[in-house]
Amino acid sequence: MRYERERLINLGRNDLADRVRWHGQKQEFVGWDINSFDDAGKEFFIEVKASVGKTISCVNLTVNEWGAACDSARRERY
Repeated sequence: MRYERERLINLGRNDLADRVRWHGQKQEFVGWDINSFDDAGKEFFIEVKASVGKTISCVNLTVNEWGAACDSARRERY
């Protein structure tokens, strides 16, 4: 969240920084964790995962997350 907001502020897009949304904080289960925006203002979706160690051998997704990532209306922005 902080990275996305700071990135947009540094681009001079305070309007978009204010619209970055963390769904988990509000108990909204939309299939991704964060809505943010690219340099041109196009919305995209971020699924946050954590790991321990220097390598990642796999990432687990819920059925809801996988469905959101595969949705043809959204997958280009996921």
